[in-house]
Formats: sequence, C-alpha cells, structure tokens
Amino acid sequence: MEIQRHFILLNTIKDRVKAREITTKEIIKTLDQLVLEKPCALIRLAFENTMFVNKIHETYFFNADSLSQYLKREVTKVHLFIRDYCEEQVWTDFFEKYILMMREQLILCLRNVPR
Repeated sequence: MEIQRHFILLNTIKDRVKAREITTKEIIKTLDQLVLEKPCALIRLAFENTMFVNKIHETYFFNADSLSQYLKREVTKVHLFIRDYCEEQVWTDFFEKYILMMREQLILCLRNVPR
C-alpha cells in the first residue's frame, strides 16, 4: 500500500507542476516528508527519473515544463525587478548556476542527505 500511495503522491506533484500550482519550496517540503517515511529505492528512482526528463537541449521538470522556465517564473514572481534584466549576460550566467543548484537540491532531498 505504501508504494501505491507514493506513486499517487508522485502523480499529484506532477499534475500540480503542470497546472503551475506548486512551488519548489512546497516540492522540497513534500520530498522531505516522503524521505522521513523511508521509501524503497524504487520510489526514489521513480521520483528522480520523473522529476527531471532530459530532452534535446533542455531539462523538463516533471515532464511538464522546462526546468529553466519553471524556475524563472518563480524567481520573477518573487523579485519583480528581475524582468527588466532577464536578457543581460550577468543574469543568464547566474541563472544557469541557479538551475544547477536547484536541480541538485531537489535530488538531494530524495537521498536523505542533511542540508
């Protein structure tokens, strides 16, 4: 039953990402709660492989939206002034590093590594 509940949770997160109803903060909180339940390796792999889907030149977040677009929406929602600077090289360099950092953070959530 636990495996079934975990797969339902995965599909719920996936649907909420598609509908743009969930933030990375909420996803991290959900993954932290999941790890406390000590899911089997199959569940952790299913989450990791579903969370990041690599397609040509882009990583998709839960196969719903590109990871960069998803994170850019979050950042610009919090920091409105960023919209004026999105095309500048300094911003794009920073944002590429931010994407890598967030991807690693989400993967670490599934591996129960202290943060």
